[in-house]
This record gives sequence, C-alpha cells and structure tokens, in this order.
Amino acid sequence: MYVIKDESGKITGLSLIKTVGAEPADPQDPSLRAFLELADPSLSASSQLEALDGASIRILEDLIDVLVDRGTLIFTDLPEAAQQRLLERKMLRKMVRKEKGLPEPEDEFILSDDKIF
Repeated sequence: MYVIKDESGKITGLSLIKTVGAEPADPQDPSLRAFLELADPSLSASSQLEALDGASIRILEDLIDVLVDRGTLIFTDLPEAAQQRLLERKMLRKMVRKEKGLPEPEDEFILSDDKIF
C-alpha cells in the first residue's frame, strides 16, 4: 500500500499500486491511522477493540463450557455475578436462535440435575 501526501506532508490518499508521488505506507505511522479513522470511524483502534471484545467473550464462554464439561471447573465456584452473566448470555443466545429459526443443538441445555450448562 502506498500513501499520497500533499506539499505539507499530510496524507491525502492511499493507493494499492505505486503511482507518481506515492510512497510506501508505514503501518506504524500515526498520521496513517488518523487518515484511516477520518475516512471510516469504524477503523479506529477503539472500534476494532470493541469488535474483538465480543468475539473474545464468546471464546471465554466456550472455554468455560469445556472446562465445566470436563470437570476441571465447577460452575458454582465462579463468583455469583459471573454465573448470572453467563446464564443470561446463554439464555439470550438460545432466544436469538429461536427468533432466527435456527435449530437447537440436541445437547444444549442451560440447567439440569447434573450440570449447570
């Protein structure tokens, strides 16, 4: 990727190919990040971090499910607030699947006599 700058050195454009006056882009250059954020605010570091947080939360939920299934972690050993939040998210995902008409996994349960998930 190449940057196109004006006379003062401010980035005014990007190009995938080398054009007259363009120079290789430095991904570490703060002015490049600022230019990208101005063009599309969703490209800001905080927006990208927020998007990754949602996926990371789901990974942690799946990890907790695996640890509980294997008996490595006892669900009730988690703090009460964490238990509540995990159960709420599991219920909401179940409701979303139902709203979208998606099939329910056969082994999916929220509470049972022998497991919490």
